[in-house]
Amino acid sequence: MVEFKLDKTPRQRICSDIWWLVLLRGMAALFLGILLLTRTRATVLLLVQILGVFFIIDGLFILLVSLRGMKYFPKWGTGIFVAVLSILAGIVALLHPAAAALLTLNIVVYFLAFAALLWGLMSILTGVRLRRDFGGERSMVLGGLLAIGLGALLLAHPQITGLVFVLSAAAFAVLLGVFLLILAFSLRKICRT
Repeated sequence: MVEFKLDKTPRQRICSDIWWLVLLRGMAALFLGILLLTRTRATVLLLVQILGVFFIIDGLFILLVSLRGMKYFPKWGTGIFVAVLSILAGIVALLHPAAAALLTLNIVVYFLAFAALLWGLMSILTGVRLRRDFGGERSMVLGGLLAIGLGALLLAHPQITGLVFVLSAAAFAVLLGVFLLILAFSLRKICRT
């Protein structure tokens, strides 16, 4: 018996290349959301420590770039100042994660609000583009609208308490995870058709 191997369309090749990455991202977001809901304190402290490590590494890179760029840029001192602040913030976050979490709560709330707004906008734009090319964009658009709603809520009430903040972040992560899982399986379905 002769088997015929049909070539995949460009659309199917794209879907088969990325659907599992979208699935993994959705699973990671869902896992983070569940951790934030069930192990709130430990998860927040771990995230603050990870952020501390990032600040130290980022500060070291900024410092190296500033020192190497000294002969090219007259305002190299600003880079060194930012680098030192970043390294100090990272050290504080590592040594005192609970205090760092409390001290930076407002900054994190604003950061999360703007990140949710930006993610929501990008998700809606991606959903609109998906509609033209693939269909199945509803989950991306709905996730984007929810993210924009969360961002607006956080901006409207920045005095939000730590627990509400963590629960909001958990809800955002769970919703993001669910919508990405839905999108991944929609893409996988397109691969097979």
